[in-house]
Amino acid sequence: MGGCRRHFFKRDSGAIMSRITLLSETALHVVVGKGNNLDFVEKLVELMCEQSLPLKLKDSYGNTALAVAPIVGNVKAAKILVGKNKELPLVKNKVNYSPLLLAAKYGHRDMILYLLSVTKDEGVFTGKAGARLLNLLIAFDLYDVALDILNRLPELAVEQDQYGVSALQTLAEKPNVFESGSQLGFLQRLLHRCLVVEVCDAPQPNQHRDVENLTQISKNAESRGAFYQLLTFIHTAGFRKLVTAPSIKNVYDTKRMHVEAHMLVRCLCEEALNKGEKGCAGLFSTSLFSAARMGILEVATEILRVYPYAIWFRELAPSDRISGVALQLQRELQWLKEVERLVQPSNRSMKNKDGKTPRMVFSERHKGLVHQGEKWMKITASSCTVVAALIATVAFTAVFTVPGGNNSDQGIPILIQNKSFLAFAATDALALISSSVSVMMFLEILTSRYAEDDFLKALPTRLIIGLVSLFISISSMMAAFGASLYLVLVHQVKWVWIPLILFAFIPVILFAMSQFPLLVQMISFTYGCSIFGLQK
Repeated sequence: MGGCRRHFFKRDSGAIMSRITLLSETALHVVVGKGNNLDFVEKLVELMCEQSLPLKLKDSYGNTALAVAPIVGNVKAAKILVGKNKELPLVKNKVNYSPLLLAAKYGHRDMILYLLSVTKDEGVFTGKAGARLLNLLIAFDLYDVALDILNRLPELAVEQDQYGVSALQTLAEKPNVFESGSQLGFLQRLLHRCLVVEVCDAPQPNQHRDVENLTQISKNAESRGAFYQLLTFIHTAGFRKLVTAPSIKNVYDTKRMHVEAHMLVRCLCEEALNKGEKGCAGLFSTSLFSAARMGILEVATEILRVYPYAIWFRELAPSDRISGVALQLQRELQWLKEVERLVQPSNRSMKNKDGKTPRMVFSERHKGLVHQGEKWMKITASSCTVVAALIATVAFTAVFTVPGGNNSDQGIPILIQNKSFLAFAATDALALISSSVSVMMFLEILTSRYAEDDFLKALPTRLIIGLVSLFISISSMMAAFGASLYLVLVHQVKWVWIPLILFAFIPVILFAMSQFPLLVQMISFTYGCSIFGLQK
């Protein structure tokens, strides 16, 4: 603080406590909120202490100057204030928010960690306030901090905030923070599987765990994957730029989030069970329904692991995030099969008060979905059949109109000795065969009886074969076109193969980009792990 300002405040001591804004803020509130003049804050606090003035002065919202610091993330100002008054972290505003809760509300990680270290009375973040704190940390993906608080106060596992929401319910509504709900590309998923992450305790302020510190993250060499060992070797060899590439770091951070979120779910479920079955049944029921609706296998699996009776809550619903009505019905059938596998055999044929078996109830409730799935399958198969038939027609015609023409005497192609002609012939034959297979698969889909069980494997398998063969036929047709054009133009333009390669496969790439996600999802759902993963 400049000499003139010190002289002003000494001459008029009441100015320090004066309300200078419409929100009844003092000079200390304002300067802390600015966050760019720490020297002013320090000198002003010293002057207030010299004059025995309280640091707990509140604005119209009931916020002290320390409560303003978490809102703007001013950690240094908070340290100055707490250094003069250790009771400030315990002061709440008019809506019962402590400085720690305000820091969580605005997602300032370093501020949260600092206030956790200086808030000695854990009563500040128990009950509804503690549940709200956990929910806010989850909202900002601060799962390691949430784990630390849960380890301190395990009773928060069953607490609900002022809105009636628990931490487990909040996690059950966030599919993107779990591996089962993440939309990762093929290479990202491969990298995700290779990287190894070890969940550590909540770090101290300014301690960042990233790919720069790969060698310090896991001490268990036996648990490291081959790819992780390669990254460690690159790191120790001095090629840090390769290790800290944005793509690798993003996937690593994503997996760390997945691991920490899964660990938090496991801790919440186990702590909730420790509170007694009567108290946790309602929590598990609500969370399990949300997890089933959002397709979060990790949450559903952990709940069923600690509380197997949760399977009896209701017939569970699959995710509404699945692309394609037929795949949604397939997922419904897979849920049904999993439930049938878990219950007693006699219960599968047991009738309800209306005289209906579980399968009859399932069929009644899914009539509309079966009809929509049939319509989706037919539209998809019809569209693809037209494309496959066109390719088959073009490939068949190309056999009789080969590039360079035929010998008029014997009908033998003139360019038959050319290697490029053999490439043309092979790719054209492959296009004709694969397109024919594709047409047959799509015709089988169009003429199917569309029973419920057909959507489980038969129809998806035909669609998978049809799409794969259609992709092969498109690729082969473009390759045959390129070989033919090369034979015609190579004598005039020597570099003709360069634009051929660049432009001929644009349709192939576009088709792959549009259909590959659906194809991967179908293969995963049809031939991947069961609905509950590898558990028996």
